[in-house]
This record gives sequence, structure tokens and C-alpha cells, in this order.
Amino acid sequence: MIDVDDDTGMEDTNKEMTDKFIGFMNEFWNEYDDDGNGELDKTEFKFFLKDCYQQEEDDDEIIFAKKIDEKFDEMFDEFDKDKNGVITKDEMFEFLTGMFGMDASQIDYERVAKRKD
Repeated sequence: MIDVDDDTGMEDTNKEMTDKFIGFMNEFWNEYDDDGNGELDKTEFKFFLKDCYQQEEDDDEIIFAKKIDEKFDEMFDEFDKDKNGVITKDEMFEFLTGMFGMDASQIDYERVAKRKD
């Protein structure tokens, strides 16, 4: 968790970043967890990947659709750490904190784990 140190002001910035990340994570999760069961199955995860690639590549939609189809199982397995066939919020949290260069131990995961419907 974030320690409060009123001398530097850095904790306020860290808290703001953490709050934004938690908001993003909950909003993101609610968008892709269509059935609300707390896990992303392969279909839900494929929608997530397609949205990610669409934001990065404005080229031909057929090209990135093929990329996703070719690499999908490999990408899914990368996220699905326990190999149970679904991606949990914990697994996505680990991936996203790493992607954003955040220290997961500095984030109150209980706030992330709560669904905001």
C-alpha cells in the first residue's frame, strides 16, 4: 500500500495514479466480462484483443483479425496462468500492472476486485 508522506507530495500523485488505474481496471473488466461471472472466457478475451489491436492499428481490419486468430491460443495461454481455461481478474490485474509498469504490491487489490456495475 502507499505510505503517506506529507513532505514530498509524491503520495498524492501515486494515489491519483492508483485511483485512475483502479477505475480503469474496473471499467475495463465490466466492459469485457459480458456474463458477469468474474472471468473472461475465450470469446470475451478475443473481443478484448480485437479492441486492443484496433486502437493500435488503423490498417486493414483483415490483417489484424488474422494476427489475432493466428496467435490467439498463445496469447490466451500467456494470460491464463493457472491454465483453467478462463482469465480471472487476478490474472488480468497482474498483466495490466506489469504493462503499465506499476508495482502491484502498491495497489489496494481489494478495491480492484470489487465490481462496479
